[in-house]
Amino acid sequence: MSTPPTIDWAAALERVTADPGLARAVFQPIVDLKRGIVCGYELLARFAGPPHAPPDAWFGAAAALGRSAELEGLMLEKGLDMRGLLPPARWPACSTTPRATSCPWSTPSAGRSR
Repeated sequence: MSTPPTIDWAAALERVTADPGLARAVFQPIVDLKRGIVCGYELLARFAGPPHAPPDAWFGAAAALGRSAELEGLMLEKGLDMRGLLPPARWPACSTTPRATSCPWSTPSAGRSR
């Protein structure tokens, strides 16, 4: 059995924050089971590799490298930019750390050309 290669997370995070096409936001329905209706949508992150790793690995690496606010802010911005695609009267939800909301990337009107 061979040892998996070591992932250069610093380079991977640099790529994903520099190229908006490598990170995307998706929404998962939140269902009110009592009423049987979709009441909101949870924002989820998906990343194109390499490395081909689940979102928790990406966010864990970002935290270990001191870049969690930047990565979370990027995903929060992507989700906020997409909220107009959600059906009316349905709320978006996301999980972030408090630092993500103070990151300049988390402001949709920040003027970035993405």
